[in-house]
Amino acid sequence: SADPAPGKLAVGLWGYTARADDLLDVDGGGAPVQRRRLGGYLLGETRLGHLGGEAGRGIDGFFRLGATDGQSSPLKRSLNLGIRIQGLLAARPQDAFGMAYTRGNVSSKYRQAQAAAGAATTAYEAALEIDYRIAVNDWLVIQPQIQRIRHPAVDPTIRDSTLYGMRVEMAL
Repeated sequence: SADPAPGKLAVGLWGYTARADDLLDVDGGGAPVQRRRLGGYLLGETRLGHLGGEAGRGIDGFFRLGATDGQSSPLKRSLNLGIRIQGLLAARPQDAFGMAYTRGNVSSKYRQAQAAAGAATTAYEAALEIDYRIAVNDWLVIQPQIQRIRHPAVDPTIRDSTLYGMRVEMAL
């Protein structure tokens, strides 16, 4: 297989046509102010290094920064960073090791609304994920993963969590 393109950089904006309730603000009648949901992102990925041997083996990196206005969406900013090593083991060039970090910061307006309802929140939720994609053959892939989550659901009463998962892909 050929090496991937040298990299990519993308910028995006998004919005919903339907308005949503503001997280905190109300109008004169006590009804939530209606807001547009708007946001944007910047993402990039590139080959960071090549591993010897078969084409396609190498280390790729990626990032994604996201933001919303924080008026009607609890999430204000997000950050994703990661690496993927294709063919970490020379004898298994189709396998891939991955590691990623994700952090989502909630908006101050969301935290104020939760405090007004009597619920404490943390400022963010973060996760570290590690996986290994095993290409068993040309029709079966098994991908075990582990995630460590700090401040799940931005709820300070929930202990940090560890999740274990398994993804199975079959081409029939």
